[in-house]
Amino acid sequence: MAEDTPDFKKVAQRRAALRKALTAAGIDSTNALKDIRTGKSPSGLDSLKGPRKRLADLAAQGLVAQENVAKSFSIKRLGGRTKAKELLKSGRSAEFYGGLDDAILRTEIGPVFDDIMQNERESIGLRDINHALLRDMGTSGGAQEVGEQLIGAARQEREGIYKRYRELEKKHPREYQAFLLTTFVRELHDEGHIAQTQSTIGYLGNIERRMLTGKPIFLHGSTGTGKTSLARRAAESMSGKSPEMIYCNPQTRESNIWGKTGIRPAGGGAIETVDIFGPLARAMQEGKPVIFDEFTALPREQMVAIKGIFNAKPGDSVNIVGNGRVTIAHGFQMIFTANLKSEKNPERQELPPEIAREFEQNNLEIFYTPKHEAYDIMLARLMRFDGSVQMSWHDLNVTLPKFCEALEEIQIAYYDHLRPETARLTQTQISGRAQGLKKFVMTQGTVEAILEAWTVEKRLGATTSFARFLDLRLSIGLTFKEYSEADRILAAKILASKGLLRTISPRRLGLPDDVFNFDAATQQRGNDEAIKKLVEYSGKEVRVPIMELADLDPWDIRKKNPAQVIAQEFLPSESPAATAPAAPPQSINPIPVPWPDATEMQFSTAINAANSLHDLERVHNAILASALPTRRQAPLYEAVHNQYDRIFKAHIKNASSAAGLTRVYNAILAGVLPTRKQALLYEVVYDRFVDIFGDEIKNARTPNDLGLIYNAILASVLPTRRQATLYAVVYDRYTILFSDLINNAKNPAELQQVDIAIRNSPLPTRQQAVLGGAITRRSRSF
Repeated sequence: MAEDTPDFKKVAQRRAALRKALTAAGIDSTNALKDIRTGKSPSGLDSLKGPRKRLADLAAQGLVAQENVAKSFSIKRLGGRTKAKELLKSGRSAEFYGGLDDAILRTEIGPVFDDIMQNERESIGLRDINHALLRDMGTSGGAQEVGEQLIGAARQEREGIYKRYRELEKKHPREYQAFLLTTFVRELHDEGHIAQTQSTIGYLGNIERRMLTGKPIFLHGSTGTGKTSLARRAAESMSGKSPEMIYCNPQTRESNIWGKTGIRPAGGGAIETVDIFGPLARAMQEGKPVIFDEFTALPREQMVAIKGIFNAKPGDSVNIVGNGRVTIAHGFQMIFTANLKSEKNPERQELPPEIAREFEQNNLEIFYTPKHEAYDIMLARLMRFDGSVQMSWHDLNVTLPKFCEALEEIQIAYYDHLRPETARLTQTQISGRAQGLKKFVMTQGTVEAILEAWTVEKRLGATTSFARFLDLRLSIGLTFKEYSEADRILAAKILASKGLLRTISPRRLGLPDDVFNFDAATQQRGNDEAIKKLVEYSGKEVRVPIMELADLDPWDIRKKNPAQVIAQEFLPSESPAATAPAAPPQSINPIPVPWPDATEMQFSTAINAANSLHDLERVHNAILASALPTRRQAPLYEAVHNQYDRIFKAHIKNASSAAGLTRVYNAILAGVLPTRKQALLYEVVYDRFVDIFGDEIKNARTPNDLGLIYNAILASVLPTRRQATLYAVVYDRYTILFSDLINNAKNPAELQQVDIAIRNSPLPTRQQAVLGGAITRRSRSF
């Protein structure tokens, strides 16, 4: 295992692991190491038998090999003490870098890795200096004067760093994205749960700015949005100290917050009284932040008791019951996190009015991670030490993105209720209203648990495909009877609409047999042969290096053209049930990176796998750039057009509003379909417009409603002949509504208002005259 330039830190790590393996086998590793260094076979091996002996022999052989590598260490040969220190430092960096080996990353990403890394270090260093200056500015007039001057200089430095960031991202977009993924790995390793994605950086900036006022900050949001992690990260960043934590619950007492008086042994067998400060008192005394986690779980009287501290400032003296007075040190800050009392959190306490007023201008709602950021975090969680991910292209291109989309839909349903388009897709509307989830929700904690379990499975040598494994893990939550059946059914429908749970039967989930009997699920699930192919494609795992991971962008967030922007407005939210996507050959990444030198079979596979305009556009462009002769490209283009046709028709069918249908129309217009196919699709769009407007006209209850519908028809993309047909239906509905208003008028004044509304309506003169006669007849009855 000798290397040209050994990483001696890694050698030490390997030796430690091998010694632990020997100890587990029943061998004294210290004596074994001594024996190896004197050229002997480790004592005790002969007494072992069976598998234990074979594993101990293997560990002993590995230890011998590592000892031989260690013997090659020579300060002189390595170029002196300075060079040796550099080598040892590079070995330690992998530990610092969340388990990643930056030497390998430097090779994978290229020379620009060091440029981005240097900029990152300067940014972190400048941030720490800036926060230190901001902390100290309130301590004295002189500190404020110096701080303002230095912060001005720091601002200029920061602008230079941000400019270099932009230049690096523009010149090296792939390398920059690869580096970002590695920073997520490090941050997940360092912080436990929080990767500084774009939304997280925005939240942290908001919290840190609010901390500058010294006023209490209130972070609220749904469960699992990361409120506590954000609070801790911001507190540590701004104060330079670990915050005190108060985990609130209904049993929390005053002594748990403020502290109490205790006793301890004194000289001569006596005892003495001592003050035992609680987290709040310690934070005051030591000048550090204190976080009240789940504040609304406290009894109301405890909340009100804390209010007296809200307006206290550094230098103020506060009386602590049983502990005397404490002077508040500079740096003290109170941060509160909570789920507000609601239908989903009925056990929580409402904020007393006097507390709510304190937070009115200093509260921040935290939302769930956007799906594109959740996808990057998943890649970071799956990364190995060299920055690669061991997974099939099918799972990277299909399974993980669909999982992210399902997460987002479930979180939206938990926060409020399903989006109308998702409710239609899953056929879960009740009396025209979308349902919501009462208790079931999937968060980043869910993702972490699933992917950590997957990593363990692979280490244990499991051969289960990721698609099958994910279904099995999802079924664990869906069979948890703590959640209501209604919640479990709705969550299962959402997951199935995204092509998940295909390898799981309703019976195994303990749900009704017809739970997947809706179009989106039945088309996604397919037959037994389709499921067999899904498992096969998912099982074709390959090592995907970090630079190829950097190309993955399922929703084209980093690079969009006008057609894709139009398409994205409706595709994620009104995504139809698509046929089961076929996986590509394992050596090709078919969707994010078009390959102009692929074969016809590979192009055909990619066309069948594509289930969005984004994917089809990439394949189309790759065919266009390929070396295939024109006569062989033609059948492929026809297949692309047919796939476009299928997807568009599904979206037209599922569109439930004129606005959504208009977006589909614009996407067709911006696409690559030939004119004749576009013309056929336009007719399908027009038919759907007529259906939608017809339903809206039928359900209109007032002339004002009809006026809005009339204007929408007028502004629509419908040709004149189609609009004319709908106008006739509008006029008939106007006549019915106005007739009802005339008959129900209670006095001449109401009748006059109806007459004015008729004259202002778009009704033709002839129909207005008929209604005018009805008004005249009705007026005689008063």
